[in-house]
Amino acid sequence: MFDCKNIHKTDDSKSKDYASDQISPSVEKLDSMTVPKYVNQLEKPLIFYPRVVKARFMKNKSYRPQRAHYYSIDIRKTKQQILPPGFPETQVYGYGGLVKDPKTGRVKYHVSSPGSTFEAICNTPIIVKWKNRIKGPHFLPVDPTLHWANPNNMPMHPQEPWPVFPPGFKEAQYPVPTVTHLHGGLVQSDSDGHPDAWFTHNRKHGPSFTSSTYIYPNSQEATTLWYHDHALGITRLNVYAGLAGFYLLRDGKAGKKQFSEKRLDLPSGDYEIPLLIQDKMFNTDGSLLFNNEGLTPQVNPYWSPGFFGDIIVVNGKAWPNLNVERRQYRFRILNGSNSRFYNLSLSNGMEFIQIGSDGGLLKHPVKLTSLLLAPSERADMSFIRS
Repeated sequence: MFDCKNIHKTDDSKSKDYASDQISPSVEKLDSMTVPKYVNQLEKPLIFYPRVVKARFMKNKSYRPQRAHYYSIDIRKTKQQILPPGFPETQVYGYGGLVKDPKTGRVKYHVSSPGSTFEAICNTPIIVKWKNRIKGPHFLPVDPTLHWANPNNMPMHPQEPWPVFPPGFKEAQYPVPTVTHLHGGLVQSDSDGHPDAWFTHNRKHGPSFTSSTYIYPNSQEATTLWYHDHALGITRLNVYAGLAGFYLLRDGKAGKKQFSEKRLDLPSGDYEIPLLIQDKMFNTDGSLLFNNEGLTPQVNPYWSPGFFGDIIVVNGKAWPNLNVERRQYRFRILNGSNSRFYNLSLSNGMEFIQIGSDGGLLKHPVKLTSLLLAPSERADMSFIRS
């Protein structure tokens, strides 16, 4: 628990018209073969910029002051260029907050999908105020026949015939529930982002909701974590729509640990690159395409048990290219796809080195020629271009 006053303001405005965000039913699927590869340049996610605060945390049954990093993060709709230049922009949900511009050094507001990266330090707590700013209907098909967040308490089995999507079920599409989970984080239950702790922009919330301000104590080993939406029954939609990002937990100092980033002098800065890999499908107008028809339409109108896209997106860019120097790189790789496994290898069959996994650095580096990653799995890799 913590006690930190007057560090955020609330915001609540009226919703937009229900139909304003819906995709036209006349839009056709984009042929993935028409999307050129390696035209987009890979972009490294920006870093969220914290405000340093003094807060009182519960320790040994009493509150004690401690330095912490505070963030106010919006969850909102935005548009960005995911497909190569010449194709339309894509509507997504993204995370927005203050970042430091790497070129100018100025602090500015930035919203993107994937969201900017949290850079955390072991044993320095982070406080995040998550704000749901999604004020229109969901642009992907919400299936109300599943056990889900259901902010309007609509019947779980609405009467047939099912409406086609778009527009789908009005009471299911609006408002959009969200809740953010730090995947792999060691946290208290009230900061876990429990699926039933969802909340909407207009103050509706799930039965497990206590607060949208979360505390991440960072009392675990340095490792690659990620944050993503976790709302009950629509996690697959919200993550696919863009709600995901990296959370890199770093060693504050080497100390007595034999294996630490400080002691190993690993690549950093421009030579340490997080890679969030996802598969997606698109319509010809640039919009995201998700399953609009269920596997068993007589039971579930829109839900199907898996999704496999035909265009690979890395850090929010379709089929990107990265120009590299002749030197060592560190790649933090995350499989952020809904269902797809990836078997990663270099086209020339060259070996690479795995130095870490979901829980932190490995005891010993491992030489590999391929790496299988399941959804949500992370790998810390070292590559050398000779």
